[in-house]
Amino acid sequence: MSFLSDASYLTASFSMSLALFLTLHRINAAYPIYRHIPVLLKRKNPKSSPYQKDAAQPKGHGKASALTCKVSARIRAPASRLQKLGLALIFAGHHWSEASPPPKIATPSTIGRELFSMQTLVEQIVYISDMFGTAVFAFSGVLVAGRLRMDAFGVMVLAAVTAIGGGTIRDMILGATPVFWVRDPLYIWVVIATALVGMWMVKLPKRMPWYVLPVADAFGLALFTVIGAQKALNFGTPGLIAVIMGTMTGVAGGMIRDVLAREVPMVLQKEIYATACILGGILYTLALEVNVDRVTAMLISMLGVFGLRVAAIYWHLSLPTFSLQRH
Repeated sequence: MSFLSDASYLTASFSMSLALFLTLHRINAAYPIYRHIPVLLKRKNPKSSPYQKDAAQPKGHGKASALTCKVSARIRAPASRLQKLGLALIFAGHHWSEASPPPKIATPSTIGRELFSMQTLVEQIVYISDMFGTAVFAFSGVLVAGRLRMDAFGVMVLAAVTAIGGGTIRDMILGATPVFWVRDPLYIWVVIATALVGMWMVKLPKRMPWYVLPVADAFGLALFTVIGAQKALNFGTPGLIAVIMGTMTGVAGGMIRDVLAREVPMVLQKEIYATACILGGILYTLALEVNVDRVTAMLISMLGVFGLRVAAIYWHLSLPTFSLQRH
């Protein structure tokens, strides 16, 4: 179809050019200028034309007039045939143009979510960052499983629930079924690959700096919060529900991991973790309410979550605890 469409436009353009040429030729045939060519050649180069003697004769007399009639007759003869060919080409080009309109650019399919749904660089960056955050969360599950001396299956389970558990609960509550990792199995492959690489990395003698994983986890937390809030808003939920869904996307997977590890979930203690998600969800929904564009609102929310979480790690910030003392 694309070839036919391009051919139709080229044919129509050629036909229009040919028709214009034939029109000008018919005008020229009615008022021939060929008799003046020898005169022009004589003025430019007297030795260049064999008809220079006849060119100076008056109109309608001599050999120049006879030559003009012969040339005009030779060019008039095929003019009708060329005009018929031009009309045929014009009709064919018009017919092809109506039969095959310009094709729409097809969206390339991907193994994951539709990367090019809006053909924007921002969505591609968000998708790649989402995969990075999934890998970071899965690696934190690998570390917990390694501390508890679990087997390979246990490592896979903790890695999976940490990485995709929050988004799964969010989609089930919103009714977005099948859930995201069923529609896009690449999330599962990222979790499996992270678990395998993580089990190999923890045995290396040289460990990564202690701050790398918390900072990467803060980035993933910020991104998951925005993704969860935006998905809730896409389903027409109020701003409050969007904040809850964003928080759940960021922290629910870690809570399931800690429960399976028989530990009190970190987000239920004094650690500033879920609080950062709540702040990010509020910033995102408020920014959209005041007509801030989606990309700017996303950056504001992510900076809020990331900044608060990193500050809590660096300065050991925590919320006040509630304790029931008995006297």
